Amino acid sequence: MKVEDNIQHDKQIFYRFIALWVMCEAVLGGMMHAIKVPFTGMIVSSGAVICICLIGYFVPVKGAILKATIIVAIFKMMLSPHTPPTAYIAVFFQGLLGQLLFTNLKFFKLSCILLGMLALVESAIQRIIVLTVLYGNDLWYALNEFIRKVTGEESLTNYSLMLGIAYVMLHAIAGIIVGLFAAHII
Repeated sequence: MKVEDNIQHDKQIFYRFIALWVMCEAVLGGMMHAIKVPFTGMIVSSGAVICICLIGYFVPVKGAILKATIIVAIFKMMLSPHTPPTAYIAVFFQGLLGQLLFTNLKFFKLSCILLGMLALVESAIQRIIVLTVLYGNDLWYALNEFIRKVTGEESLTNYSLMLGIAYVMLHAIAGIIVGLFAAHII
């Protein structure tokens, strides 16, 4: 009887963490994408990282994070269909990475930090790639020209590269902080 109660309790915990992840992705992310809030990827990915860390620690069953990822993606699609396809790429990247990192709980804190940093850096790089695909290299050239004219410099400096690196570094630092927070709350 005790073993059955324990299994039922583990299932409840698992599905509650999935529900929390769905709320972060579908509800929070859907609303933020709909009203075009800046840094949506950073905020939503941070919530996802915390949920994945919780699942990785409290439900150490092989394949649990992958199963949760599929459930989250399905609910995200149903609850916020206006979400861009890149958000689903991020969800599956986070889930696969979480499954790989949490196969061994021996290095749990390091896994949380790596998951946070890599998930948020992926979000930042994905945004830069999308901007480049949508607007081409002309966007970066125009940004460089605009800053050059504002600063009054004669030489052409690659400000867009500096801004891109700063953007990715901001996400990396936020990811490390989120990973530490996730490891700490557990």
